[in-house]
Amino acid sequence: MRQFKAAGKECPYEIGREISEKSGGYPYYVQRFSYALFEVSSNEEIQPADIDAGLKKMLDEEGSNFSGMERELAPGQKPLLKALAAEPTQSPFAVDYQQKHRLRALGSIQNSLKKLESLDFVEKDNGGVYRLTDPIFALWINNKSREIVVNSGMFPTPRSVSFHFQIYNDIIKQGCSTISFNYGT
Repeated sequence: MRQFKAAGKECPYEIGREISEKSGGYPYYVQRFSYALFEVSSNEEIQPADIDAGLKKMLDEEGSNFSGMERELAPGQKPLLKALAAEPTQSPFAVDYQQKHRLRALGSIQNSLKKLESLDFVEKDNGGVYRLTDPIFALWINNKSREIVVNSGMFPTPRSVSFHFQIYNDIIKQGCSTISFNYGT
């Protein structure tokens, strides 16, 4: 918060806490997120509304790095990575988890998990929960999963459809497997 003040902007304590929480406390991401917030804020004081814009800016800037990490994976490993980004778990081998995230056979999950751990993309924490080691990589994956781009020309407007993560989470929690969209003009 001193750095914001030294550069001529105020950062309220609550926003500083949110920077730390969203960045997982990783010093690199705390700095990156703070810098992105500073750049997107047009006010003398960082506003709560700046949080989403700053996070999006940081995710966009880290995107090429994360895309490169994702390209290292075989196609069979990506579904497990996406599942663990969306929902860390103690039981990636549980049948309900496999079905919910449309994962392949048990052997494929075991091999994928070993590979993801060897690349240091996934870890098992002290509580026995498998999660992505990089919280911002997890956010980037989840953010990518939220946006659906329609490029087929079937729907003249809008070309892209975004839905809010909370709505998506609610749908998943309710166990719905079909999502319908109304493509209005």
